[in-house]
Amino acid sequence: MRIRSEIVNEIQIKHSRFITYLQRVNDEEEAKEYIRSIKKLHPKANHHCYAFIITNDLQRSNDDNEPANTAGSPMLRVLKANDMEYICAVVVRYFGGILLGTGGLVKAYSNSVSIALNKAELLERQTLHQYRLTFAYNYIDKIEYSLKDRIITDKTFDNEVIYRVLSKDDLHKQLNEITNGNIIIDQIEDKIIEVPTKKALLD
Repeated sequence: MRIRSEIVNEIQIKHSRFITYLQRVNDEEEAKEYIRSIKKLHPKANHHCYAFIITNDLQRSNDDNEPANTAGSPMLRVLKANDMEYICAVVVRYFGGILLGTGGLVKAYSNSVSIALNKAELLERQTLHQYRLTFAYNYIDKIEYSLKDRIITDKTFDNEVIYRVLSKDDLHKQLNEITNGNIIIDQIEDKIIEVPTKKALLD
């Protein structure tokens, strides 16, 4: 799962401000640069805790002087629980004068990331088959109806009609049936796309 764009959200707990920043990043260096940019944005904050996941093999977190495992690790757990990747989370804390205790800190940092994720548009990567369809004009209506749940990426109208289509399932049987075999179906390279998801988020 990935986010489409940057999210900023703030919550207050016992007078402490927790400002969460979520950003999509492509690699570890981008994540580190994003963390540096947030620190520059909030030079007077008490803590700049972070967690990022690039892939399953590349994950980092930091408590930034909060008690060990009360900030970065809980943030990372929330990202992992929601199958996130290529994401960096930074939570900036302005201390409000009231100690939260270790349990309170874990809950505060976890909730900060969870609430921000709930505001993000999440995208899921899908691998789709890509087809080039060549057929006569008299089959346009039937084929358009048959492809209503697929993605038509290109249409060319010349001596014949040529469509480029993305589909999760195989199109050969269905399209050959509705055209009585009068269609050329070329399967070309698969394509990876990102589509919005309504997956329920976990704390």
